[in-house]
Amino acid sequence: MTTTDAQLHVWEADRPDRPWNHPHKPQLPEPFTYQDALALLDANGIDRAVLVPPLVSGFNNTPSNAYALDAAAAHPDRFVVMGRFDPRPPDARARLEHWLEQPGMRGIRLSLEGPPAPQLLEEGALEWAWPIAE
Repeated sequence: MTTTDAQLHVWEADRPDRPWNHPHKPQLPEPFTYQDALALLDANGIDRAVLVPPLVSGFNNTPSNAYALDAAAAHPDRFVVMGRFDPRPPDARARLEHWLEQPGMRGIRLSLEGPPAPQLLEEGALEWAWPIAE
């Protein structure tokens, strides 16, 4: 039997090319690297994990998902990614159409808390995304 952790957050240190989203704080004060995650998975008999970038990674789709994708590239037998996706930028449709072409990417995570998220749903502004996601 294969055991999968369905949501695991990993993050690297705040750095200029991949800055943290500073209104948010990580669950721990120091980075929780994918190497740390591998050790924890191994210690608990867990075979693989779905990496979901935490809020501290922000919502800029490439930087926020980059570290998780690095982990999936380094350990494709252990990690896949459910990446953060922001449906609001003008290029969102094109990005979603090619989302799964990113090695290791297996899905999207929409974080729809707080304005304008409820309005996006109420106004049908995301209707374009559901057929593509399907």
